[in-house]
Amino acid sequence: MYAGSKCWINNGLIDSNIRRPLEKYPVRNMEICSNIIQEQNGSIRIDAQSALAQDENAYIRGGYWTYADSETGLSMFVREKGLVWNDLTCAPSLNYRIQVAEGGTWHIWGLLKIDEEPAPIAFGLDGKPQPLSEQYNRGDLWCYEAKQIWRWTPVCDMEIPAGEHTFSVYAVRSGMRVDRIYLTRGEELPPDALEWRQ
Repeated sequence: MYAGSKCWINNGLIDSNIRRPLEKYPVRNMEICSNIIQEQNGSIRIDAQSALAQDENAYIRGGYWTYADSETGLSMFVREKGLVWNDLTCAPSLNYRIQVAEGGTWHIWGLLKIDEEPAPIAFGLDGKPQPLSEQYNRGDLWCYEAKQIWRWTPVCDMEIPAGEHTFSVYAVRSGMRVDRIYLTRGEELPPDALEWRQ
């Protein structure tokens, strides 16, 4: 990990509590989402960090989201503890423009790291969050064996028609880290890190 001298507090120790402004994200570690995300071979792959681009194709709405390290580069999460959004239409979101070639039922997976119980996250399409009641386990993804580890988790199924859409990730509570999102019409598991870029 690289940390400039402004992060040092004593004898070269790093102050992990320094807040980084959103405008100064580490460009060299992320892929800017300069184009709409296209369906390829029946799947759509989203790197959560691309919302830092803050352009028409990938952006953060409602603040609160920041970046953190992950196993594959950067992830996104709401750092401030104890925040809850019961009305998902008001929840901060990560938003991505996607192009779907063939509509139908899509299985949605997240590469997630869960900090605490409960651990809900919500997805939505075109500004409409999917109700937690329609997600697996009513949106609560917490389980003891998944705490503090990165793992692919099936979150929900969603009807997505063909065409261009805005796919959103909503923070229901603080503490959930999101690295990647995988949408598929098939029954396969998400690709591993080496296959992800292919």
